Amino acid sequence: WNRLIDSAEGELGRHDFAGALNRIRSAEKIDGSFAYLQFIKGRILMELGRYEEAGKAFLMAKEEDIVPLRALETFNNAIRTLAERYQVPLADVEAAFRNVAPNGLPGNELFVDHVHPTIKGQQLIAWTVLNTAEENRILPFDPLRDELSREKAMAFLKEENDRVTPRYRAMGYWGVGRVFHWAGKYPEARTALLKAWDTVRDVAEIPLLLGDIEIIRRNPRQAMDYFQKAQEIGGEEVRTAYGMATAAIQLSEGERALGILNGIPPAERSPIRHLGLSGEALLLAGRTGEAVKNLEAAIQKAPEVRRFLFSLARAYVVKGDESYARKTFNKYAELSGLAEGDYGDFRRTTLDKFHVQGRNR
Repeated sequence: WNRLIDSAEGELGRHDFAGALNRIRSAEKIDGSFAYLQFIKGRILMELGRYEEAGKAFLMAKEEDIVPLRALETFNNAIRTLAERYQVPLADVEAAFRNVAPNGLPGNELFVDHVHPTIKGQQLIAWTVLNTAEENRILPFDPLRDELSREKAMAFLKEENDRVTPRYRAMGYWGVGRVFHWAGKYPEARTALLKAWDTVRDVAEIPLLLGDIEIIRRNPRQAMDYFQKAQEIGGEEVRTAYGMATAAIQLSEGERALGILNGIPPAERSPIRHLGLSGEALLLAGRTGEAVKNLEAAIQKAPEVRRFLFSLARAYVVKGDESYARKTFNKYAELSGLAEGDYGDFRRTTLDKFHVQGRNR
């Protein structure tokens, strides 16, 4: 399948559109639901002048996008249905874009990227809204009519809001929390996920994400509680195990972390994460040589993961390799925006934490 896609792209670049289409059709027989395949198919059909078919392929690419940042057709159809049902004037911008685009396929003349319109596109939106308002005699503006409409809208909103079940609302908070967590907005994610967790107790990802956030907040005991709840629910076993191992490491429980990590089936392990976390756990367990080996392997695969650089520098300090310790810490400091002079404090705190005297080097 991948070879067919690569061949189709190559032939498209060489303007062998018929050959490219044949490759795409062969790939489509294997799996036609992949968004990128449909996008390439749309480009080929557009080059062949088969614009209606190209439009269908581009539409399917949008619909099959695993992260749909553009409005899906279900959204557009729902808006049109509600506008008709409640007799609300509809400024159909999506239809307006198709009507003015060459061959009905909106492209670079109307969009600067996958969602943001060009100046021309912004003007088209404004004119579509203004024309709809004028056609429906919304303009000129009438303050009294606006106030009455606002009251009616708020009453309708309250009526619909009262129909939402607690679980449905909580699932919405889960969705919001996932987005905030993905975006790195952890305080906002925590607020939403806690509201979800108040009601929904059978979705493992909710306590799993809350556990991740508590790790970031340096609350490993609270994190471990959440991970254990996720483990009881089931369905996120590997992610939960890595979370529990991370919490155990924050608690300085190296042997416990190793036990958790060893319980993850080899076929399901995340190579870099497993090497790095096991290296940190081995260091806590006093097995410094093995810790260095694992952390070096993790850094070789992902040289800019700051956490594992920091842990490797610690392992070198414990082992007594001053040159490597300083070099690794300086790399960590460079990526983190710290001063190289902080190495002395780093070395002292590491020696204190790991009680190097008498440890197995």
